[in-house]
Amino acid sequence: MTEKEWRMFNDILLEIYYAGSLETFGERCLKLIRILIPYTQGYFLVIDEDGRLDVAHSVFENVDPVMKRKYLDTYFAKDYLMQMCNFTKSMAYRDTDLLTDEKRRASVIYREYFKPQKLDMGCGLIIMRWKFCRHFCLILKKMFLPMQTIMFRVRLIILMASSRCRKNIRW
Repeated sequence: MTEKEWRMFNDILLEIYYAGSLETFGERCLKLIRILIPYTQGYFLVIDEDGRLDVAHSVFENVDPVMKRKYLDTYFAKDYLMQMCNFTKSMAYRDTDLLTDEKRRASVIYREYFKPQKLDMGCGLIIMRWKFCRHFCLILKKMFLPMQTIMFRVRLIILMASSRCRKNIRW
């Protein structure tokens, strides 16, 4: 990254660090990460201790309200991320890290939800709190940057965000 990008990255982390609530943390994460990793839609999903979606604390960035409702009502349960990850540690991922591109494209959520919105590829980060998944950002995007650059930046963000979540966020 360039010196300017490193400074911007530090500013973003500082903004995230001073988020006082989970909702503010989610909103800031999605808005500020978008500066480093341009994406078309962002989901900050909060998962409770029992593995259920905490809709009240989840945040959506640039998602059509009708599509948000469809995701919450139908496609969250069909999301391959929820079916394939055991959420034992914080991690950065690409969709193709979880399953082959062929299987991903054949999945119900891809065919019925992502493809109609022209959301071809996704990546994200899972942030753990204690021993259960508390929330994760699912960043769906078009290819604005090379995937290697995106994953490097996501991994930097997860290191800092994981530390922040363990210390200061009011749950």
